[in-house]
Amino acid sequence: MLKSNLSNLIMSNVNIEKVQNILGNTPVLRIFFKLGSQALIDYRYPTHIFIETTRACNLKCTFCSRNVEHSESGHMDFDLFKSIVDEATSFGRKNFGLHLLGEPLLYPMIVEAIQYIKKANSNHAILLTTNGYLLDDFKAKKILENNVDKIVFSVFSLRSERTKTLTGSSNISKVIDNIKNMVALKKRMHSKTNIYMRFMICEENKDELQQVQSLTKDLGILLEARYTHNFSGVIENNYISNKQTDKKRYPCYHPWFSPAITWDGKIVLCCNDWNYAETLGDMRETTLASVWGGERLKQLRRYHLAEEYNKIPLCAKCNVWSLHPDIFFGIQKKHKLK
Repeated sequence: MLKSNLSNLIMSNVNIEKVQNILGNTPVLRIFFKLGSQALIDYRYPTHIFIETTRACNLKCTFCSRNVEHSESGHMDFDLFKSIVDEATSFGRKNFGLHLLGEPLLYPMIVEAIQYIKKANSNHAILLTTNGYLLDDFKAKKILENNVDKIVFSVFSLRSERTKTLTGSSNISKVIDNIKNMVALKKRMHSKTNIYMRFMICEENKDELQQVQSLTKDLGILLEARYTHNFSGVIENNYISNKQTDKKRYPCYHPWFSPAITWDGKIVLCCNDWNYAETLGDMRETTLASVWGGERLKQLRRYHLAEEYNKIPLCAKCNVWSLHPDIFFGIQKKHKLK
């Protein structure tokens, strides 16, 4: 129960980037950061689940794996969605991210999905990441009304032409207007939903960071600055690779915290598994609990701790790990914990 409560609090109310900078990058505090992070690991059932409600999207972002040939797109069957939530609920309060490679507001049942999660357990936490173009007044009201814990607006640029180049749409002013409307509605409704703007930093837009910081301050929302990554090695032109960081690789947190379920029911290792490279099971044939405690996932964790990333095709060339802190101590890696 304590693990669930803390993980919900962190997901919905804590700016992970700031915590990482304060604790994870300070030698003495880093010890407590790692101990605290490991204390939240639950080997019975994941604390956070990504559910791909839809693989459809209204944009064509240059840094997304959707631009590479991948599996068929579609919407998740709502009965399948409910079965996922029902199983998770049987393990207590959980965190749900309602996206993978699609735009969740394109899911025809998105309002019903949010309502179902909160009805199953009002303490479940919901993370909704969106590009913001489709957030009309009705959806905004329902999101706030049903106590979505955190909504994140992903933005590549505040300039129309640059946005067009990076995402395929130049109408960034519509997104900003939608955010402003949601902020105003949140005040009127006295909602506690946390509103974030996630600025995806790349070589083409890094000069805009200060402007984005000023905008989020003026809007009264929170800012997450994230670097574009390579989606397990498939996107060559990404900020992390272009920086040529010398950071020594360490285990990714995903195998211990957050698997993903695709729109057609596949259980995959993480939210960056765009082509089902590490499929662990199928929700139409098994349970997430059995996969989470299964031998394959245990082996994947051992590979990470042993720094044998090349034994996992999905992880071999991935650089997503660098966006998150190292939560393990050197001695644990040597001993290859479960």
